[in-house]
Amino acid sequence: MFCSNCGKQIPDVSGFCPYCGLKLGGKTEITKEEKNQTVQANQKDAKEQKARGEKKKIKSNGLVKWIIVASTVVVICTSILIGLYIITADRSADGDGKTDTKDTRDVTEYEQSVLTNTDKEGKNEKPEKPEEAESENAKGLYDSYDFSGSNVGDVICLGSYEQDRQPDGADPIEWLILSKGSDRLLVLSKFALDCQPYNSEYVDVTWENCSLRKWLNEQFYSEAFNQTEKSMIRSIKLINRDNSESGTLGGNDTIDRVFILSVEDVSKAEYGFDPDLAAYDENRRCSPTEYAVSQGAYQYFGTGSTYITSEGEGAGFWWLRSPGKSGDYAASVNSRGYVRDYGDSVRVGANAVRPAMWIKIKSE
Repeated sequence: MFCSNCGKQIPDVSGFCPYCGLKLGGKTEITKEEKNQTVQANQKDAKEQKARGEKKKIKSNGLVKWIIVASTVVVICTSILIGLYIITADRSADGDGKTDTKDTRDVTEYEQSVLTNTDKEGKNEKPEKPEEAESENAKGLYDSYDFSGSNVGDVICLGSYEQDRQPDGADPIEWLILSKGSDRLLVLSKFALDCQPYNSEYVDVTWENCSLRKWLNEQFYSEAFNQTEKSMIRSIKLINRDNSESGTLGGNDTIDRVFILSVEDVSKAEYGFDPDLAAYDENRRCSPTEYAVSQGAYQYFGTGSTYITSEGEGAGFWWLRSPGKSGDYAASVNSRGYVRDYGDSVRVGANAVRPAMWIKIKSE
């Protein structure tokens, strides 16, 4: 028979359920035999409970082992990631093995961009044109100019170059006036206009012989300016000094129409820059154009205030013509406005170009 209360099978002669104690069949007392059955049933239950406990303990021990194994894997992975971070940070070290601590926040993202763009074959290769030939894209901006009323710190427009990647053609180039003489202005492009390596080959090179100088004075000069504008651009002698820290040779002085600034230039207070090369100088920060980014130029897209220009745009890296820590490195300015006088590899494909020129105040 089965107990009507707990449902367990019990002897037919039972007066009480040995499991739950329910009185059965009108009997009022428990016989000795029923007591023994109750004890046996309780002992059976105790054994089953103990067995279940042992099973649970075994399961629990297995779970603990898995947790220990998983924790060990997490620790190992964390150690590997920390090691990779340290290796990445070391890439920003200077020639003496000192890490550029002021340049670690964006260095990983920047170096990823460098790795992506450094070895792109033919990325910036365009047909060379005769030095003085008028490019079909050289629409220029105006046929006459007079900047007599402009002063240091003002922005003027001269020439045109693709910047916004829109189908409306080349866009006016904005230039920041750094210095004003009686008949001429030193101007620097407000935005980084293109992405070019300092040199097309990974070799020791100076400004005199690098491919960037050739590109600026031939292709860029031909495409960006009309004849009136070209007549305003003055040829100027540039002093190319050695690296003051490593002694890397700066090479011969050159005569250029279009050039890029030197380490000495970007530390001149009279040009509006902080004399401290290690300063996070907002005036040295420069954002690349959409076109330059499309060509591989790095641009910071985060929210860190020390990487943002005065106009709220993410800044990028741009070349200086000065030599770096060795002959195959050239100096640059990073996205915080910090001068990397130890430089970047001349084949880096993520640094942008900010052309500079001495121009006449008036067109003839």
